[in-house]
Amino acid sequence: MAAGAQDEKTVLMREFVVSALYLALALWATALIIPPELLPSKWIVVAEVFGIAVGLLLMHWLAFSLAVQLVDRADLDAMLVKEGVAQLAGGLAVAAVAVVPFIVIDRMNLALTATLWLLAAIPALTGYAIARQRGESRGRSAGIALAVAFAAFAVVWFKIWLTY
Repeated sequence: MAAGAQDEKTVLMREFVVSALYLALALWATALIIPPELLPSKWIVVAEVFGIAVGLLLMHWLAFSLAVQLVDRADLDAMLVKEGVAQLAGGLAVAAVAVVPFIVIDRMNLALTATLWLLAAIPALTGYAIARQRGESRGRSAGIALAVAFAAFAVVWFKIWLTY
């Protein structure tokens, strides 16, 4: 079983968070390269974001399930299915956050800017939460959040640079 010695709740939460962070970075990179004037209608954007999210998540879950069967020599069991559901839920939660600005803001350039900020906030807030969990002060945690945001931004731009 992929869970090993860890309890089920921890494994499922980790899979949710990993998937959410992965999708936030992938959607952030995608949103950064799209000029606002080339965006289609807001409902097409919503459909495309969810299409990208579902496609990436299904590919990830397929790769995950095959790797578990190969490396762990485990059959797909109920826990692995739960892990797949947690991965899908984490990614879809981020996709839902990413499309909210397009639903509530009529100007596409403002909606895109809001989405970029929301997607950037996800790794930054994760860094803040990690720092607070480790007993850091709010101020130091904020600094760590900024460092994480910068690192995430660097990774996203490196991905874009490799692609274009």
